[in-house]
Amino acid sequence: MKQILYGVGKCVLKDFVDPKQIVALSKLKDVAINFASEEEAVTGGDSPYPITYFAKDKSITLSATNALFDLKLLNVTQGATVTTGAIRMTEFIEADVPAELTITLENSPIAETTVLEGFEAANDEASLAEGKYFVDTTKKQIKFHSSASGKSVNGIYERESAATAETISILKDTLAKPFTFVHRIPIYNDNSQIIGQGQLTVYKCKASGAFEYNLQPQTAYAPKIELKALDPKRADKKLWDFTIETV
Repeated sequence: MKQILYGVGKCVLKDFVDPKQIVALSKLKDVAINFASEEEAVTGGDSPYPITYFAKDKSITLSATNALFDLKLLNVTQGATVTTGAIRMTEFIEADVPAELTITLENSPIAETTVLEGFEAANDEASLAEGKYFVDTTKKQIKFHSSASGKSVNGIYERESAATAETISILKDTLAKPFTFVHRIPIYNDNSQIIGQGQLTVYKCKASGAFEYNLQPQTAYAPKIELKALDPKRADKKLWDFTIETV
């Protein structure tokens, strides 16, 4: 029976210590798995040919690019954990001062966090003067002196996020954790029918630590992870398995 691997399949990373913690890569753009080995030549006597070769180093490297962003990917590559709770978010201000001299913000700014290029903050609305602005945090407004009418304003302010915001923190002593890598792909015959499922399991691997955050205009970002296999120290000495289940 002819067997054809078609498509990219799906991956999941299971925490090696706590398998209940997973990172699913279900919208893959590509997967690459490379098995390599180096050999040490044993030579002796006058013959230019080796007597034999012994395995010196074996490696398995894996890379996967997912079309969907998951904050937990940073946990894989950097070893940090995700926390939930309110933090300060920075918002950007780009506007022209209208004739009524008031800009209304989308969110309530935290007091004394608004900064406008070329302007100074006034202590209260009564002390507004040329080159100054006043922030009314209750009304979510920035008010200006009449001399600012029509001028372009660029700046920032901070607000409090929702309590459900997820944050991942990278510490200087944080290390990536090991994971079990599982890749599933359907197997077709030459009549384009699914005749089975293939599953590759690498029992223990660890991210290289690289995580590229590379955004381009009008282009969806596809995060990529790179992993290297480790010795899982199993009693059966297995590093990986590839299984085909016919249906």
